[in-house]
Amino acid sequence: MIPWKDLLSICLSIIAIPVYSQIGLQVFGSNHLFNPETGTRALQTEALKDVNFGLSYAIQFKKVRIELHPGLSVGYGGGEFLNSDLNFNQFTAKVLLPMTIYPFDLSSDCNCPTFNKQGEVFEKGLHFIVQPGIGHAWRTVDELDKPENSKTSEAEIGLGIGFDFGLNRHSTLNFYALLAQHLNGKYSISEDQKSWIKSSSHLSFQLGLRYLWYSKRRR
Repeated sequence: MIPWKDLLSICLSIIAIPVYSQIGLQVFGSNHLFNPETGTRALQTEALKDVNFGLSYAIQFKKVRIELHPGLSVGYGGGEFLNSDLNFNQFTAKVLLPMTIYPFDLSSDCNCPTFNKQGEVFEKGLHFIVQPGIGHAWRTVDELDKPENSKTSEAEIGLGIGFDFGLNRHSTLNFYALLAQHLNGKYSISEDQKSWIKSSSHLSFQLGLRYLWYSKRRR
């Protein structure tokens, strides 16, 4: 166990890191892409779409244009089963840790919205995204008694691209597109046993919008 004095020193060191923070609100929609699994009699998910809302706390490093946006999101969606009239609903709660990398402005420390950088909008606004996350899903099937194992945890990792649009000296809009790989999910169901069974991993395509608010005036 780490002595409390050492733990206090670690915490103070983290606080001393030269970063700036801002609050973010985001909404994104996902279209899940499934491949039918051959050789199984289970009802397999054919389509799933959901909408998610979340809060994030952005951390901007002063010496380099790499940002972290840890946050929480909740979502709701619906899906269909292949060769079946049954549908299901899904509620999710996720912890996401997007990291944004600005390749054409990597060495900058401007830490500001892109609107006041005339002639450099593309360089200041374009960024790549690496987004790991973990979540929990609750699913119910229409016209079927509540199945067992209707709750499941799932990890994901996404790669994407985004662009910032500065609105004023306190806020920025961020549009992004992302392709995510989902792992360890349960998206197939045994109709006879009325229980969810583990499915193979699948992809989802996400489109999102994030509003970032700066607590302090930026130059």
